[in-house]
Amino acid sequence: MAFDGEEFSGRSFDGGEFSGERFSGCRFEKCFFRGVFADSLGTSNCFFDDCDFTRARLKDSRHRGSVFTQCNFTDAELFGAGFEGCRVIGCRFDGADLRALGVQGGDWSFSSLRLQDLSRTDFRRVKLVETDLYGAVLGSCDLRDADLTKANLAQANLVDANLIGAEISGAVLNDIVWKGAKIDVGQAIKIALYLGAVVEG
Repeated sequence: MAFDGEEFSGRSFDGGEFSGERFSGCRFEKCFFRGVFADSLGTSNCFFDDCDFTRARLKDSRHRGSVFTQCNFTDAELFGAGFEGCRVIGCRFDGADLRALGVQGGDWSFSSLRLQDLSRTDFRRVKLVETDLYGAVLGSCDLRDADLTKANLAQANLVDANLIGAEISGAVLNDIVWKGAKIDVGQAIKIALYLGAVVEG
């Protein structure tokens, strides 16, 4: 089943088969995609608002210019999924599999990525304002020029991550594992001040 420019509100697609299908220019509001089989699904310029993707299989799916707002991806399978220029705002990913996630630009602000394994994900220039990354594994992630304003990074693992140029103003920085992380001078000062140090000179 493929959709092109269609609009749906309150529609249930639970358990449906969408593997390899293409959605283009569609709008879905308060729709249900619980337990759908959608490996290699492709969406372009679609809008999903307050949709439920609980336990959805979206392995290797590809999304270009699509918008997901206040969506629930609890326990969803997103291994190898790709998001290019997408807005993923205020979404929940509790228990989801986000390994090998591909992100090219876009905005993931206000979303919950708590305790996620996001190792080696490329978040360059991605907006992550107030994103909840509590306890997330961000080892070897590329976070250059990302916007982490007021993000929750408490207990995150940033081993060998690259944060050069990232904005960390107002971020929660408690108990982070910093080993091998690359930061710039401005960030070093902000981190020191956050930890209570007095920076002079």
